[in-house]
Amino acid sequence: MSEPRKMTTDRLKSSRIVEHSVSTHGEQIAAKLAERAQGLPGDFSALDFLAVLLFLQALQTSARQQLAAADEAHRNEIANDDGVREERDAAGADLGAIIQAQRDGFRAAFGPTKAKELGFDVRLGRNDGARLAQGKRLLAKLDPEKPLPVSRIPGVSVDLGVRPAIEAAVTRLETALDNVADEKTKADATQVAKDFAMKEFDATFLRVGRTLEALYTLAGELDLAARVRPSRRRPGRTETVGEEPDPGQGEPEPGTPPVGFQPPVLIP
Repeated sequence: MSEPRKMTTDRLKSSRIVEHSVSTHGEQIAAKLAERAQGLPGDFSALDFLAVLLFLQALQTSARQQLAAADEAHRNEIANDDGVREERDAAGADLGAIIQAQRDGFRAAFGPTKAKELGFDVRLGRNDGARLAQGKRLLAKLDPEKPLPVSRIPGVSVDLGVRPAIEAAVTRLETALDNVADEKTKADATQVAKDFAMKEFDATFLRVGRTLEALYTLAGELDLAARVRPSRRRPGRTETVGEEPDPGQGEPEPGTPPVGFQPPVLIP
């Protein structure tokens, strides 16, 4: 099975960072929000900030699991394609070898013009579709009910004993091409499903991330807010996941804010 692409792994990694943040700091954030609510006019005792945080976490977890499942289904599907493509290539090579060998024999016996009339093209088809078409033309031309021309080589006669071999090779290649087309159709379907799951993931990640960032900021946890902030340039990822340092840059100095960090504006 092929490995997930980086654009998928980065999204899954970012999602786990956000989910883990709620598991680790949720109670702390909820307590600080409840404490802040106590100093405001009105009764906010019914507010359950932890439940809100856990709700956001659950939304993100669900989006991650759906994307991971769609990605795995697509990778499993395309992993099956290798065998059918190998069979297609082998079947095409087999039919090509039979056509080539028989073409040389027919051209020697009847001459190039007669051999072409019997369906043997001057050149062998370069791709499997062309070879399949050549094989089918040969089967149509090499009709057992029609007598072959007289051989131009004295004492040498030609029969159609090769026809079953050509027919078998044509059937094999046609089946192989159908199987490849079928696998492509399935792979296209799983790719569409994955694209949809990724689109849904990106939308959920942006909404959850922004909401958590706002709640963390209201609680006064600016460092934690920066870690869950969605990237403005790369959908479905935090600002730090997938970032590569500019050429020539070394390790950041201790205390340096994360890449893309922008201090939030606090509303007193």
